[in-house]
Amino acid sequence: FAASVAAGTVTIPYRAGFGVRYQYDPASRTYARYDDGVREVDGANGEPVAARDIVVIQTEVHFTDAFGFDPAGNPKLDMQLTGTGKGVVFRDGRRQDVTWSRPDIFDVFTLRTAAGEVARLSPGQTWIHIVPNDWSIPSQ
Repeated sequence: FAASVAAGTVTIPYRAGFGVRYQYDPASRTYARYDDGVREVDGANGEPVAARDIVVIQTEVHFTDAFGFDPAGNPKLDMQLTGTGKGVVFRDGRRQDVTWSRPDIFDVFTLRTAAGEVARLSPGQTWIHIVPNDWSIPSQ
């Protein structure tokens, strides 16, 4: 994470007036998750939801009816999840812009820094967000 910058707060702007926000807690080394401004808790055990790492994959996303419709009758999303693209890794209160690659749908994502090094994740839970290329992912 040599070229990383501080990022104690991360926002994923899913729709106007609604977003997922993560707040880094240095004591637990996790990002607390807030949904529409409310701290999210696990429905099964009532524990606050937190992730050790957050990965954002930016790619081509579009609506399609090729896969049917969701329960509300809306077309589903089709996402380009092979090839390469931009991404961001948030770890230990830091932001590292990366390039992701995935040659085939059966392969794992590889995340590389601008220097070509593999961006390593911390042990523990990682949350992955897949968003359109044109979204800005604010952090501070």
